[in-house]
Amino acid sequence: MQRRFFLGLGATCLWLQSTDAFTVLGVASLVAAAVRLISSIADHSVTLKNIGGVVAEACLGTLFLLSWMWQS
Repeated sequence: MQRRFFLGLGATCLWLQSTDAFTVLGVASLVAAAVRLISSIADHSVTLKNIGGVVAEACLGTLFLLSWMWQS
């Protein structure tokens, strides 16, 4: 279910081609990465899977926010 949600978000951004949509998704991804990192540290569950999730979400968020550079 969660995969379909994120696929839908990405497809919507691609369909709209709106800088605002990419910005919202980028900020949401970066916040999710930060919350995952804080949660992992607070729960003492820093594992390779959690670190991979933080890195993946942070990279995706950064890529989505780079849409500011290509705005016309």
